[in-house]
Amino acid sequence: MVDERPDRRAVASLIPPATAATLAPRAQAVDLQGGGASAMQKFIQQALPANKQLRPLTIRLRECRVTETADSKAPGRVDGRITIKMAFDWQRDGQTIALTEYQGAARYGRPAGQLGVVEPTLRQALTEAMRYLHTWVKQNAPHNAKLATGVQVFFTDYTENQDTDTLFYDPKRPLDFSDFTGPRRSGGIRRPWCFPTSPTKAPRRWWGAKCSSALR
Repeated sequence: MVDERPDRRAVASLIPPATAATLAPRAQAVDLQGGGASAMQKFIQQALPANKQLRPLTIRLRECRVTETADSKAPGRVDGRITIKMAFDWQRDGQTIALTEYQGAARYGRPAGQLGVVEPTLRQALTEAMRYLHTWVKQNAPHNAKLATGVQVFFTDYTENQDTDTLFYDPKRPLDFSDFTGPRRSGGIRRPWCFPTSPTKAPRRWWGAKCSSALR
């Protein structure tokens, strides 16, 4: 997990219990035990254990905030809101492949002075983010090119040429510079060209996590 929060200070802003001196206390900054990023990373590792046989996904934490306000309609009550924003990507062949993003929110209400509902609500909000990621990968892995782990190319309607004509490429006889340095023929209007690319469009099929194309 990579912490990309613009404000990496305390995760929560909670209203403490009222006292005789402070009947209407203001919200105070409260961080998770061990620090916000460290605590959330431990939670994610427990909720979604890493499987090194699968894709090495990176979770980018963009926002995680718990904000409380006094309920103006119900004295002695507190309203809470949790906001979660994440982005997900993975490294493939040295390139970062952006996958998807998640934005979720949760609300809760509690009596002033009772903080027991805050932690389970935050856990549930983070669990929903992990559930979204798991579902997205499961649904997109069979057909999304961003999640492909390999490419397989099949050639159809092609007969390998057995002659020594270099017009047909043969891996056993690779082309080199000498193939293009022969004497110029006199007369005629035709000249050879070599195109190292192909404009052919081939339908894609998926076999597991690999994308296969059939060229004709």
